[in-house]
Amino acid sequence: MTQVAGHIAPEKKAARWLSAAELAKIIRKELKANFPGQKFSVRSSNYAGGSSIDIRWTDGPTQGDVDLVVKPLQRVSFDGMIDLKEYLGDFEYEGEHYRASSWVSTYRSYSEAFMSECAAIAEAEGLSFREGDENYFDSTCYSVRVSSYDGTARVVAHSGDWKRDQNIDRRMNKVAAERTAS
Repeated sequence: MTQVAGHIAPEKKAARWLSAAELAKIIRKELKANFPGQKFSVRSSNYAGGSSIDIRWTDGPTQGDVDLVVKPLQRVSFDGMIDLKEYLGDFEYEGEHYRASSWVSTYRSYSEAFMSECAAIAEAEGLSFREGDENYFDSTCYSVRVSSYDGTARVVAHSGDWKRDQNIDRRMNKVAAERTAS
């Protein structure tokens, strides 16, 4: 016990620094617990300016859902206004105190099967499908941009029929939601 200004305070155990590889192990464990059955690639990197952990997966949970699990373990931030990397303090995990300084990035991709389902929806409407080419303009074409953050498909319609475009958007979002749930 330490006496501070007339009070007795318990000794605070020092936090242990985690390497990027050690933090990646914790992240893998959390992903497995929160998203059973989903396959993730979790890779750590070390470089002169620090370290990072990249997390990648196909279909499955949205990027927002994964970020809720892993971003609290990212204990650094960057203030671009003053060009400063800041450390966000220690964290507790399974009763132990840790300190880490790795960036954590998440990347969701989509399977060919998902993109084929989106194409089938557009083609059923008599439209050609252009993957992600939202700058292309043709009155018989749709392009699809899938938001990896919330898992929704955004249809960029070029038909000029707002209600029709909205209906196709809704159907593609249903496909995206089914892929998120699986």
